[in-house]
Amino acid sequence: MLLGEAGAGKTCAALLLAKFAKTLVFFSRYRDWCDRLRWAKRGELQSLSGFRLSEVEVWDEWRRAQFAVLDDIGARREISDHAYEALIGALDRREGMPTVYTSNLSLEEFGRSYDDRVASRLSAGTLVYVEGDQRVLGAAGCPDFTEILP
Repeated sequence: MLLGEAGAGKTCAALLLAKFAKTLVFFSRYRDWCDRLRWAKRGELQSLSGFRLSEVEVWDEWRRAQFAVLDDIGARREISDHAYEALIGALDRREGMPTVYTSNLSLEEFGRSYDDRVASRLSAGTLVYVEGDQRVLGAAGCPDFTEILP
């Protein structure tokens, strides 16, 4: 779990970790992940080749990744039931697997915004508090997601 203020470089650090994983990587911003699950549930999600993806297939994709990143969790303060279920499902399905979660929220804020169960699961692994201002350094050393595709 990478925690810290906006602009500290959490996403960049997660992308660098993914780049050096040299394996099947799944990367998504949390809001995009929630949208992806919602579209799959409604039967509106299609693969790049045009096939419809089910919610089960989306979860399988998440679970099969050898390294996963869920970026910017809790960026919005209002947590819908769907957003809660998307996060708790992601945490449960990746338990014990190499996964990086990034957020501007502290664990205490997760406990208040989501619940203690989510905060507990997020704190089960290594916690890294990222400080500084990555914006001052620029994004020169930060890979684009397309650089980490196997």
